[in-house]
Amino acid sequence: MTTDSTLNVAHTLAGLPVSDMSLAEDWYGKLFGKPADAAPMDSLRDFRMTALATVQIVLDTEHAGGGLLTLDVASIDNAVAGVQARGLHAQRDDSTSDKVRLGMLTDPDGNRITLVETKPGFAN
Repeated sequence: MTTDSTLNVAHTLAGLPVSDMSLAEDWYGKLFGKPADAAPMDSLRDFRMTALATVQIVLDTEHAGGGLLTLDVASIDNAVAGVQARGLHAQRDDSTSDKVRLGMLTDPDGNRITLVETKPGFAN
């Protein structure tokens, strides 16, 4: 048997632990501007971002609030404006990095979501 040293990933699923599925499903629906795409079980909701990337919220009260998620967006201004128009609060931070522009949010459990726009001249 030949082994390949590269892990060949077909689809990325990022999971965030939450303590209240109903509250989290509503909050993430506002973040993404759409309802969950799938509810494969009572303790899991899928929000498909692309054909190859899905954000999952997972009912896990023991670990709720310990998650980190970074979302690469085309325009931080548009992303933050959209999030705010849907009733969520995003803080801007353009001073931390000379390579990216940032927006940060925290869900009701304390999971941290960072929105990132790569500045011109830097590859993402």
